[in-house]
Amino acid sequence: MYKMIATSLAIFSLIVSISDAMSLSGEKIEQLDRSNPYRTIEQFVRLEYQGVANMRLDFVRFTDDSREARHVNMILKDCEERVPESSDCGSAVLLTGVLLDYLFDDYVAVTDYHVKEVQVDGDKGKAVILYHKVAERTNIENVFKIEVFDESEEVALDMEKVGGKWVVVDPPSRRVSLFEIYQYYHSYLGKIRGFDNQIIPHDGLIHMFVEHDTIKEIKERMDRNQSRVPRKKPIIPH
Repeated sequence: MYKMIATSLAIFSLIVSISDAMSLSGEKIEQLDRSNPYRTIEQFVRLEYQGVANMRLDFVRFTDDSREARHVNMILKDCEERVPESSDCGSAVLLTGVLLDYLFDDYVAVTDYHVKEVQVDGDKGKAVILYHKVAERTNIENVFKIEVFDESEEVALDMEKVGGKWVVVDPPSRRVSLFEIYQYYHSYLGKIRGFDNQIIPHDGLIHMFVEHDTIKEIKERMDRNQSRVPRKKPIIPH
């Protein structure tokens, strides 16, 4: 486990993190059809899997009891204690939990998903999604930890209809494609190298290198296993 300690770097990293992650224009997200609960769930799961940074702006409603609300309060308190009256604290809070940020947010790396079922009762609904989980990164009071898995995971999502459009209520940590996470780290770490191609030293970046190495190792192992799968011989008609 490793601890992030720098607010200025954190704010900079939030901006770089969002610019590196895949995003859609706000207009395109608003134009997606969310009048149908089944289509909404399919779009929600697919866009998260693809690592679209800003999709939760329209697809999600967080309550005061959500993990995101507690996380925001933690970041705000920590920031204000270290940097009193800093406007940067507000910036961090606004971005946390809504826009995809690999520096702060918890995430689960997955390699596959399947919408198992969607049940609707009036303006409320529930969905069950099956994933293949290969890693999970957690952030508890700025202490980061990444664990490796190789298992199926069933995730339940609550839904509700608001203003004629369906949203997901208090979803758990993002489930993002292992490949998208790997691509993000590769791009992010490349941007923070010095002109002499050496990593700029900073304690706040330690966890990024640990996570990059873990994700890279999982990806390379999967690539090796895939290469060992015998190819089917083509059927030649007589």
